[in-house]
Amino acid sequence: MAYTIFDKGSNNLLRIAKDQTFLNANKGFQDEHMDIIEISDNDFNNVKYGLTIFGSRNDSTITWNTVSPAPRFNWKEELTGHKNKIIEDLNTWINNESNTSKPMRDSVVSYRDYLNNLDVSSIITDPSESATINESFVYSDGTPLTSSIEKYAEDQGQTAYHTLELL
Repeated sequence: MAYTIFDKGSNNLLRIAKDQTFLNANKGFQDEHMDIIEISDNDFNNVKYGLTIFGSRNDSTITWNTVSPAPRFNWKEELTGHKNKIIEDLNTWINNESNTSKPMRDSVVSYRDYLNNLDVSSIITDPSESATINESFVYSDGTPLTSSIEKYAEDQGQTAYHTLELL
């Protein structure tokens, strides 16, 4: 089972954790200051891969909202900007002194380095100037990335972290 972590008594989702072992090894907080709520592995993966976002919470019941449209990057520039934002968030976490001794740190650094070296041109071919687009934002040509960058990285064998996983 996976977990969501909220400020005590609030609807402010702070983090997610893939399991109890990961949570215990990497958390930097006292449990009594947080509400830690168990969620299914499927819910965890849906958040991690950008398929759902937090909607609301009623005690230990969480409502997720489906992301529509699902993650899709049609343009190299779009994916590059998203990749750079993730790298910025990872660097902020890596450079935080309180994270230097966390077991997940080396893996986060590895993911950051993977993203730094990721050639967006090898993933996406931009649509041509003559491409048409339908109501689902699908172009008539070009090769988009039809998943989140986290899902793509994991499909390539790289451990990836959604920013909500950065305990």
